[in-house]
Amino acid sequence: MKTLKILFPLACALACILVLAVLAGPARAAGTELLVQPESVRIGTFYDGATLTVTGEVPAGSDVVVTFEGKSDDLHMKRKGKALGLFWMNMGSVTITHAPSVSLTCATRPLAELAAGKGADAALGLGELRGEIGIEPSGPDDAMLFDEFVKLKRGEGLYKETVGNVEMAAGPEGSADAATFTATVDLPSRLAPGPYLVHAVALKDGVVVWRGNAPVQAELVGTPKFIADLAFNHGALFGILATVVAILGGLIIGWLFQGASGAH
Repeated sequence: MKTLKILFPLACALACILVLAVLAGPARAAGTELLVQPESVRIGTFYDGATLTVTGEVPAGSDVVVTFEGKSDDLHMKRKGKALGLFWMNMGSVTITHAPSVSLTCATRPLAELAAGKGADAALGLGELRGEIGIEPSGPDDAMLFDEFVKLKRGEGLYKETVGNVEMAAGPEGSADAATFTATVDLPSRLAPGPYLVHAVALKDGVVVWRGNAPVQAELVGTPKFIADLAFNHGALFGILATVVAILGGLIIGWLFQGASGAH
């Protein structure tokens, strides 16, 4: 009887271990893990952009698209138009809804080729944003406004599509059904602090056969962090210091110009 009391808990424990092993096995085989280095981006005084390295394991023979994306927000902008058909001027306000702050995409091949295969089930890259971003109030020129908005973001370096900076390699030894990829994503110098998401998809004939996601945090450090903390958490002190700096700057400039005029 004592033997049964001892063996029964051991048998239950072994059964639990076997169940967990069975459940965990397919997850590892699917290669859903996405690794990003560095996991956080430090924005200091001399920050001028950074490079992320993204690696993962995908089904063999597939193409890969990697996207670095910021959180979505609503942007209020002015709608331009011609008054009386002659003069360009503000014709009202427009709100761009659900627009990500950053959208950087890199792929093994041009995105138009990847989405044009048999059974293509989604737009890719910036084309995917066309179904996510809204324009309010809606009008007949929504398509033009969307294109102009993307053009503006491209000019700021916050929206970009690149091809060729995703390298494919053979999978782990003994695995003919898997391949590994390494992507490099160049982050802009205008990156704002906050949470970001790296997501990757593998496609065969235009169909998504694998997905992976990994978070990335951008944070202020050093002097930028000190100034931001002072401005948001100690507004009165920040205002006093800003006033003092402005006065001292004015005095120094006045002294310099006075000395320059006196030299003549």
